[in-house]
Amino acid sequence: MKSCPYCNAPIDGAIGRQTVCPKCGKSLHTCKACRFYHPGDHYDCLEDIDEQVDNKSAQNFCDSFMISENHLFPDDGDYALRHDKDKAAFDALFKI
Repeated sequence: MKSCPYCNAPIDGAIGRQTVCPKCGKSLHTCKACRFYHPGDHYDCLEDIDEQVDNKSAQNFCDSFMISENHLFPDDGDYALRHDKDKAAFDALFKI
């Protein structure tokens, strides 16, 4: 079963250009949610695409799109909060 790469909610049916996650509301037909998204590769994509997609988080018309099976962290304040808590816990391990 497909799931949202941002919040891991199950996704039923086909994913079209305007499909959004029913739980978190993020667009699903985006570069960042695609299994071929690979920063550092040609146009940040493993597929042989002809045009650069500037906004990797925005909906697009890419014909090569396939939903990623990897879970991504949201790029909002929640990630920063988790990062700060994790860093504090890590730093606490080495305090004397």
